[in-house]
Amino acid sequence: LAKGEREPSTENIVEHKTKDGETKWIYWKDKSVQNNLVLSVGQDVTSLKLLQAKVEKDEANFRQINESVKDVFYLYNIEARKYEYISPSCEAVMGAPQSFFYSDKKHTTNFVLEEDRKKVLEAEKLVNQGESYDIEYRVILNGETRWLRERSYPIFDYDNKVIRNSGICQDVTERKLIEEQTKILSLVTSATPNYVLIAEPENGIQWVNAAFNTTFGYTLEEVKGKQPSEILQTSDATVAEIDKTVIENSMPYKGNFIHYKKSGERVHAEVDIIPILNEEGILEKYFVLGIDITQRHNFEQALIEKERALASSEENFRELIRSVNEVFWLNDLVEKKIVFVSQRYKDVFGVEAQTLIDDPRSWSDQI
Repeated sequence: LAKGEREPSTENIVEHKTKDGETKWIYWKDKSVQNNLVLSVGQDVTSLKLLQAKVEKDEANFRQINESVKDVFYLYNIEARKYEYISPSCEAVMGAPQSFFYSDKKHTTNFVLEEDRKKVLEAEKLVNQGESYDIEYRVILNGETRWLRERSYPIFDYDNKVIRNSGICQDVTERKLIEEQTKILSLVTSATPNYVLIAEPENGIQWVNAAFNTTFGYTLEEVKGKQPSEILQTSDATVAEIDKTVIENSMPYKGNFIHYKKSGERVHAEVDIIPILNEEGILEKYFVLGIDITQRHNFEQALIEKERALASSEENFRELIRSVNEVFWLNDLVEKKIVFVSQRYKDVFGVEAQTLIDDPRSWSDQI
């Protein structure tokens, strides 16, 4: 360098170690001077170097996060009428690559369903006026209708003038389909006397029909987010059996339960639990379809008690008959047949009692 064989470096940042072993970054400038001398000037730029490294790391982290998140983030310059940034997921969610948004093309005109364009344009006017918006609209992607939710927020300068807006756009098609299916289910089950509820394994009850409210006295607001067993007071043994069948093995379950109303009154129910799986075969939610069989149960119990009482009365009657010495029989005049003959018949007439039942006139042969 001193002999002029090499040109002085105009920028050279070199890592050095201090006497104490600390790392320092030095920005060197070299210059040839007279008498074959070189002037080297060094400036400590360690803090700047560390800041640069931090910025690069933050940018790398932001890029990784942005590339992995399905939602679309964007920054729009209202004054220049152009996107300053939009995340790479825009093509999968909104149907167009980043280059489309950085050009003068309009996403609303090219992709938004005609019936929803007015809603989007009115929302854009709101943010230009300094108001945020949260809207849902439909787009056509590869011939398929998808639902998007877009939230946008105005950004002001020091003079409180709107200069930009930032936004988040996400695909909510699946949620809208579930809402539509739930609405249809609500219409179908609104008139049925059987109670229906929809629950998720982690998030508990999400929907109940009117019959559920009538049967148990709970509104949706009171039970939403809670587990069915918590509300209906199902026994621990039954809950364990249902969890194993429905939650763990994704299999349907059927059984008779004892539930309790909000008032504490007991309800006997015949229940079907139907698991609903997603495309990956993972349990997403389950339906509980129940029939209040309390009246039927009470009737059956009363019938059993009557049968027991009748059996007891019949046994008492037979004991009474066995203790009587006279012969008698019971004749059904409507059916015109003998339905009962006392055991003393054989002792008196010398033939089995069944003989008289088989032939009511046979007793006269013994006279």
